[in-house]
Amino acid sequence: MNDNAQPAVRARKPWPAVFSIAVSSFSLVSAEFLPVGLLNAMAADLGISVGTAGLLVAASGLLAAISAPALTILAGQRDRRQVLLALSLLLTLSNLLSMTATGLPAMLAARVLLGIAVGGFWSLGASTANRLAPAGSEARATSVVYAGISVGIVLGVPLGTLIGQELGWRNAFAAASVVSALAYAVQYVSLPTVTQAMRISARQLFRLAARPAIMQALLITVLAKGTQFATYTYVEPYLSDVTAASGYFITLALLVYGGAGVIGSLLGGMGADRTLRGTLAVVLAAATSALALLCVAGSSSAVALFCLLVWGAAFGALPLCLQLWIMRLAGDELEGGAALFVTCVQSSIAIGSALGGQLVNHYGAAADMGAGAALFLASLAFAWRAMAAPAMRGRVPAGAD
Repeated sequence: MNDNAQPAVRARKPWPAVFSIAVSSFSLVSAEFLPVGLLNAMAADLGISVGTAGLLVAASGLLAAISAPALTILAGQRDRRQVLLALSLLLTLSNLLSMTATGLPAMLAARVLLGIAVGGFWSLGASTANRLAPAGSEARATSVVYAGISVGIVLGVPLGTLIGQELGWRNAFAAASVVSALAYAVQYVSLPTVTQAMRISARQLFRLAARPAIMQALLITVLAKGTQFATYTYVEPYLSDVTAASGYFITLALLVYGGAGVIGSLLGGMGADRTLRGTLAVVLAAATSALALLCVAGSSSAVALFCLLVWGAAFGALPLCLQLWIMRLAGDELEGGAALFVTCVQSSIAIGSALGGQLVNHYGAAADMGAGAALFLASLAFAWRAMAAPAMRGRVPAGAD
């Protein structure tokens, strides 16, 4: 390990510490996408249009894309335990402000705070979990954090929507505040001091992004994650129009998708510990096959449910594999690689959703799935070639941080 390498973190109980970061990932995802199921009620109460209310999700994503590299630079050499605790407090404050907002300005302010917390957490949290893990289990630790994302999508968002429908949207944010406060408490008890030897500058981030291998990985990340959101965003219209599914079936299908994502994240971590290149190839091949089958045979409810199961598992493992790839290429500049990854993912959400919407508007939801299959196949071809170097075929090295 060179002079700039990060010191090993000697956590006496590494897995509880990793789990505490996963709890925060669940809390963050639940809060970020909570407005999706509450737009009508929020718009009516705040005196704005539904379209304007929809900007609340975009606002947090935009701020996350900006804050990921910015906070990585500003965090400097500060103890990562203190930084992550501060971000958890910021999340709780955002939820409380959302709960009490009486107009659009206050709600936008709350979403800005959330975006800062999301960007900072994703750039620093996953890399911290990687450093806390026992040697040889780095990918598994990252998969636990990403499992928190999947659980947030499959449980957090639907439960928040149910609370909002039954008790009012403000109580949904009150519940989110309680969850984020609990996440803070779990982190406070479980996280050890996490020293940071390197100070990352803007110049270092630009230099890191300019490395040919990393630039290639980032572009493939934008392609793959953009494809994901260009298609997943329009699953509900697809099931309604092509499968002619009932509301009950759509709810079941989305639960299957999210539940498969949790399992896929954990299995992806175990696979990536053995062969990252092979695992990413399997994940992209599974997503390609699922969308291709949806395109040609999705009118069958059984086929559609099977495809969502396979696609959901791929969805859970995909961001994990992509981030591990970039973190490995970043070497000692682990957090810089994580920050670049978060910026690419958050940007791809907006790009993919917008392009997918145009496809659905002009050619229908089935064409959107077909285009997604082609783009996932292209991602597979590019990633397989880019990861051909012998160093990319084994496990994430224990000293990568």
